[in-house]
Amino acid sequence: RLNHPNIVHTYEVGESNGIYFIAMEYLEGQALNKVVKEAVRNKQRVPPEICVRMIADALAGLGHAHELRDYDGTPLNIIHRDISPHNLFVTYDGHTKLVNFGIAKSDNSATETEVGVLKGKVAYMSPEQAMGKRLDARSDLFAMGIVLWELLTHQRLMTGDNAANTLHRLMNEPIPHVSEVQPDIDMELDRIVNLALQKDPAQRFQSAVEMREALEIWLST
Repeated sequence: RLNHPNIVHTYEVGESNGIYFIAMEYLEGQALNKVVKEAVRNKQRVPPEICVRMIADALAGLGHAHELRDYDGTPLNIIHRDISPHNLFVTYDGHTKLVNFGIAKSDNSATETEVGVLKGKVAYMSPEQAMGKRLDARSDLFAMGIVLWELLTHQRLMTGDNAANTLHRLMNEPIPHVSEVQPDIDMELDRIVNLALQKDPAQRFQSAVEMREALEIWLST
């Protein structure tokens, strides 16, 4: 059902001789984590406007997923749950694609996540996801905020000796502004990233559309 220029397209899901398969759009490019790794290796910085362009485009695809409805008009309330640089794909012709909805959750999913089981990468989890609370679209926006923070700083935001230590930092330490690492960052962009990274979901952007609009306005200036 997901059909958007910024989401990798699935053409068919089927079964052949007892083996299930997914036929998907072929993409030529690199995952965003590899793009950043190559930039760091070459001691280059990805310009802020390019960082923002990639995230704004990814948010367009994410917004489509969040707002998708069933055939009868019922909101599906899809949550990706695994937003990270590994799951943002940048094509060689300059498009950003959201990939890997493997652990995505919708209201009509046939299975429920077990209590105490975390789905997703710990370093990109929202506080509510880390605590196993019921999630909504704002959890994905927090993760997208982390990706943008790391793009702008070329540093990891939440790292620890192990997953438990990383989660402890997420829950108990204040999240630094981009400007604390990159003092020359534009202050309005710093504010946008900080807003996305509010630990209280009510204090964040409330939709992918809202976050994308803020980034597009910044780009236009």
